[in-house]
Amino acid sequence: RGPAMHHGQFLYSETDPANWQLWDGGLRAAELDERQAQLVASQYRRRKEEAQLDSDIETAYANYLSSQAQLAASNSQVQLARQAFRESEQAWRLGAARQLDVISAEDQLRLADTARLQEERRVQLAIRRLRYLAGLE
Repeated sequence: RGPAMHHGQFLYSETDPANWQLWDGGLRAAELDERQAQLVASQYRRRKEEAQLDSDIETAYANYLSSQAQLAASNSQVQLARQAFRESEQAWRLGAARQLDVISAEDQLRLADTARLQEERRVQLAIRRLRYLAGLE
């Protein structure tokens, strides 16, 4: 501050701002370093988890597409097996095939239908996995 007057006399006052650092043996700096390291580690874990989630979603989507293709193929196999069964049944009625041929065709139709049902289930599971990863379930 500048001079001040008191009863006709100039009074001077002077201040000196001082910062006093308390010596703590580096404890505060160590705590700060530890917190910064924890922050960096937390950010790294988050990026790693996000990358893993992206990878999981891509894999789940590829599984979904694959199961859709397998289901389409299974549907075709069921249609072909059904047609083969009808033809073998028709041939048996006309006397051109044995009953064993009809039974075999029926078994093939049943196997194809079972495979189709399994593929439908795989599609449903793939959809469910995608919904779970997207946070919808």
